[in-house]
Amino acid sequence: MAQKLSSLRDLVRVAAIDIGTNSTRLLIAETDGASVTREITRQTTITRLGRGVSDTKILQKDRVDSTLQTIEEYYKKARGENVDQITAVTTSATREAQNAHVFLEQAKRILNFMPSIISEDEEASLGYTGVLSDPKIREMGSAFLVIDIGGGSTEIIFGDKTTPTTMKSYPLGSVRLFETFFESDPPPSRDIGTLQLHIRRVLESGLDASLGAQVVPIAVAGTACTLAAVMLALETYDPKRVHLSDLTYDNVLELLDKFASLPLPQREKLTGIEPGRADVIIAGTALLSEIMDYFGLKHVTVSERDLLDGMVLSVK
Repeated sequence: MAQKLSSLRDLVRVAAIDIGTNSTRLLIAETDGASVTREITRQTTITRLGRGVSDTKILQKDRVDSTLQTIEEYYKKARGENVDQITAVTTSATREAQNAHVFLEQAKRILNFMPSIISEDEEASLGYTGVLSDPKIREMGSAFLVIDIGGGSTEIIFGDKTTPTTMKSYPLGSVRLFETFFESDPPPSRDIGTLQLHIRRVLESGLDASLGAQVVPIAVAGTACTLAAVMLALETYDPKRVHLSDLTYDNVLELLDKFASLPLPQREKLTGIEPGRADVIIAGTALLSEIMDYFGLKHVTVSERDLLDGMVLSVK
């Protein structure tokens, strides 16, 4: 899972790489073991490793090549920042793909260690730890709900200021839902309705909706951050403005209607939408709206702290 590059100091400089279904992400940061004390670099590249995996169970060669190229770029950047340790994980797409071992062996040749395929519970736990590592979030309350919408899966985690207590991973993700339910662009309202019904049925088969009462709701990852960037009309993505910004349920519904009314070329031009997310943003937005409705959430706070921060803090 990790490669140690030099002796440990009081402050450890770590590079964490999250190889996801829709994107591959990098965080280079320093940690004292209890918190992320300094963030040096945070970067996201849309690599879509999981394209088609929910249907074929196979990682496609062009997506593998693109992801490996990004991993190599991140590795060089980490070495250039003189990190003490590099850690890398893969999530939903490689958990499902029958040829994941081939991709992992190729990644190993770049990193000099094998990225870990983390379980759904590990993904949820690391994500929760990352979110709650921010003291400003801990100050918001005593009970929290973290919503982590990925490309292939979504983790719903409840807990206190330090520990996740209840967690569930759902086979719901922006890429998976986009590929399964949308055959045309923009999708007709009936397809969006079918998608919403599917999401609701999956949610009802999991955690009880009453858990959403009296918690501080936090949303992380690409969908939530993109919606925040659109609401803030960010010409250039600014994580400092996105972090701790607020999305109301009405905001999410308004954005869903807006996205669904526009063909892909026009969605791609919307201020705040990152290249490579415009095709899946309708599915991701519908998913967030259904989660908020199911748990009775009037708003969510958007966090830049997430799985990557949890990975940094997990380094021993």
